[in-house]
Amino acid sequence: MYHIILKESDLIHENHFPAIALINEAFHTDPLEFIHNLSLGIGSGYNYASCSFWDELDDFDKANIPRFHGLRIVTEGNEELVISMSELIFYLETACNTLANAGVKDAPKMKKAIETLKAAN
Repeated sequence: MYHIILKESDLIHENHFPAIALINEAFHTDPLEFIHNLSLGIGSGYNYASCSFWDELDDFDKANIPRFHGLRIVTEGNEELVISMSELIFYLETACNTLANAGVKDAPKMKKAIETLKAAN
């Protein structure tokens, strides 16, 4: 059963909806892998959207996309958004806290993975 982890009330900015949709989908797939990959500078792709870091882009994309810092999210409808690492960490921590409050057993592992991501940035 799919339930919403991050809600619109969790948005830092209204245009961040693609970010919370991506994180919701990632947290329903494999949150530990998602956070671990982010800590290694590796983005991910899901049904709704994909995310990437500048260093992951190929030369063609680097020539055609303005340089960014943080995480770039592109939706299936080609909506683009860049969120800062502090915004990303806020959303991940909020999602993790929601799961911890719901009694999800992997929440402490997720919190540890988020701390690794913080240390990497």
